[in-house]
Amino acid sequence: MSATPAPTSSFPDARLSSMEFLRGDVERAIVAFQSRISGALNVPYARDLVMDCVELGVPSHVLEALLCSTLARYELIPRRIEVMVSASPNSARALRYLAWIDGVLAETNRNAGQTEAVFGFEDPTRVPDEVLSSLTIVTGHFKNAPAAERKLRAKLGIQLKRLKMKQRVAERAAIGYLSFAMQGRFRDGAPHDRLVADLVNAALSAGVDFTDVQHCRAAYVKLQAFR
Repeated sequence: MSATPAPTSSFPDARLSSMEFLRGDVERAIVAFQSRISGALNVPYARDLVMDCVELGVPSHVLEALLCSTLARYELIPRRIEVMVSASPNSARALRYLAWIDGVLAETNRNAGQTEAVFGFEDPTRVPDEVLSSLTIVTGHFKNAPAAERKLRAKLGIQLKRLKMKQRVAERAAIGYLSFAMQGRFRDGAPHDRLVADLVNAALSAGVDFTDVQHCRAAYVKLQAFR
């Protein structure tokens, strides 16, 4: 992206605050996004941008909703990539461990059956049916994890070779989404790339220009074609 200095934003650096609420519940995360976008737009520079959008046919409440979704992409995608990278190598090991547990439980129940048959009382070490069914569910989750991850990456537009560029991927996805969504709402149907770049700088504390917006929108449009 361009090295253009970003306007001063009124909310904290995303890198410092994102983990505080992304590990909480969903409602808390949404409220945090909304609060930060409202704060980012409540400065003279941003208020002028809002008025420009209103004049072009995008009401302020619609703009805030779009910027919240943009901020969510900017912060959630790196977190999703972090989980993918850290969890995927453990899938095979988890399956081996689950297979070992399954064998132990099976042996336990065989022994319990023998105890019950010979001594005539219920063996308290027998594994309950709900434990066995739960193990089947967990094992199925890990077996399906690689395919599920590929599906998620396709929906987020994350190429396998770009997993190490998580913040760059998130920035491109966020900017592309906002530019694409805004163009569909501007009354004249024009992309207004400079205005979108200014909105991104205000909302994300980024430093982008109109050419960055153009490239990100083109990549986002290409992604939509394959969904």
